[in-house]
Amino acid sequence: MSKPQTKVTDFCGNELTVRPTFPYNPDSKTSPGTARRWAEAGLRRYDRIAGCVVTQDPTEIMFVERDNEPFNVKIIDLDVRSEGGRAYKVVDHEDRTFDLREDQLIEVMTLRGINAGGDVPGQFVWGVVGSQVRLTLVGGELHTEMIKHAEEQKISASSPQITKRDLTQGHIYKRRDEALMLFLGRVRVSGKLMYAFCELPRPPHVWRESAERAQDPYEVEPPRVKHERLEREVAAKWADMSWIERCQWEWYDSHEYQHALYPEVGPGYYYHPGPLVIMSSLPKFAAELDDTAFELAQQVVTNVDAAHCYINGNGDDLAESVDETSSGISNAGNWYDQQWPRRSDEQRRDDERKEKDRCQAQRVRFRDSLVWT
Repeated sequence: MSKPQTKVTDFCGNELTVRPTFPYNPDSKTSPGTARRWAEAGLRRYDRIAGCVVTQDPTEIMFVERDNEPFNVKIIDLDVRSEGGRAYKVVDHEDRTFDLREDQLIEVMTLRGINAGGDVPGQFVWGVVGSQVRLTLVGGELHTEMIKHAEEQKISASSPQITKRDLTQGHIYKRRDEALMLFLGRVRVSGKLMYAFCELPRPPHVWRESAERAQDPYEVEPPRVKHERLEREVAAKWADMSWIERCQWEWYDSHEYQHALYPEVGPGYYYHPGPLVIMSSLPKFAAELDDTAFELAQQVVTNVDAAHCYINGNGDDLAESVDETSSGISNAGNWYDQQWPRRSDEQRRDDERKEKDRCQAQRVRFRDSLVWT
């Protein structure tokens, strides 16, 4: 959507006749109306060159629909917005002006450079970023990510949709965000049929060992250095590990170095078993993996020590919300702010242990109330 023609002066002092333009996605339900209001709002404006307010003919508003083919632009001005926002003004070969955001300008300077007079050697296409349509440098980082995302959407759209009937306990499903979800089964919560999952861990980050550290003969290996070494070893054999072994590392063994650094907290304080995610509706899955984890699914469902907490799709603790008998530190309100600084370390650790025991008792009651089908 383009406003009527107007005259501007570029960085070099040249007077240009251009059409300020608002690009938008025609598939959007709200963007066409937003573009129309933007164009109509500029019919009365102050002409800096003429030195007066001018009213333009609304019939001069131009609507153009074009294919998203690469095109060249020239930088002509800098527009400083409210609250410190800035956008560089560029003009295309049809004398339409657009905004070029600073992140794309940095990519231009890094990858292409800017010629004298503001000419940009690279080409641009339109890309959708959130709710905005923005100029995107062809071959830049954002453009590459958009292409990858578009390809993933094509693959996802062409793949058969996984429905509730397709779910099988112990099978693994990949969400569109690449997260791997182990289906634990169907379960009734307060009489309502729901679906339980557990997110599976990914391979650990590989810390590269420096030459100095490799040659340093430790008499006693520091906990963090030992942890980084173990992560490298686990990452190297990840493909050959079972899902039970992978979860044992992610949920328990990978946190041992924290217990070594802070022994006063007590054993198991930093363990982080994956929660059971219980939902009434399914997330959007991209595919079902050939891999399975039946034994792991049974272990998580059994939850013998109530180590796994129960959450919904928003991350809310289901045992906390269902248990009407909950009380104690977590519900103490201002008591925490008033009393916490005055307590000794021993008192604080004792209160933390009590709170942990209370939460675990809640999980046990919630676990025992579930009916798996």
